Amino acid sequence: VTLYFNLLIGYAVSDIQILKTKAETLQLYNKLSTIHTI
Repeated sequence: VTLYFNLLIGYAVSDIQILKTKAETLQLYNKLSTIHTI
């Protein structure tokens, strides 16, 4: 049970990190597109 729980937490943490990275990438992309628009 503990092993399964640890796996679950591991997946959740990596999912959060992936979402965070995607959000940062989107912000960077938005900044770049704003610069190109001007």
